[in-house]
Amino acid sequence: MIPKIANNNIKQTFKTGKSFNNIAIMMTKENTKNITNYIFKLKDSNEKELVEQKFTSEQVKNNKLKSFDFKRIKPIGIQQYIIEIYSNDATQDNSIGIATFYQDKYDAYPNGNIILNGEEKQADFTFQVQNKVKRTYVNKKIYILVSITVIFIEIFAFYPYLFYNSKRKNEI
Repeated sequence: MIPKIANNNIKQTFKTGKSFNNIAIMMTKENTKNITNYIFKLKDSNEKELVEQKFTSEQVKNNKLKSFDFKRIKPIGIQQYIIEIYSNDATQDNSIGIATFYQDKYDAYPNGNIILNGEEKQADFTFQVQNKVKRTYVNKKIYILVSITVIFIEIFAFYPYLFYNSKRKNEI
């Protein structure tokens, strides 16, 4: 069973000791004809809100990961976090769902559970917690070094040609 967000307060707990700046959650979108609004929240174990992002059903693709980027969070030691997703205007017939693993078959995330309307379930969201790094393919120092090397190669490759041609013109 994939819980729909409409009329439900859905949470997922997880623990990590590593920095992260992205959470991606597998969502389903079936028979959602109207555009509905949703809120994604990330809280610490004391229910302090760390991230809040709004999104619409239009931004969700069926059976694909919906990614939420935010400023890097650097836990001190292993910390527990809570993902919360809800909607104030979605109906049961017009709501996205969250793909889940039920622990009787496979415990996808042993350090957390789904909390559905305040009741803990032996299940997990299908989700990823990541630390995305934005950088170039090549380090700037390497790029400068390669550029200077190419310039020197061009100079020394054409210098003999230019010298030979200038000598030849003088002989004519």
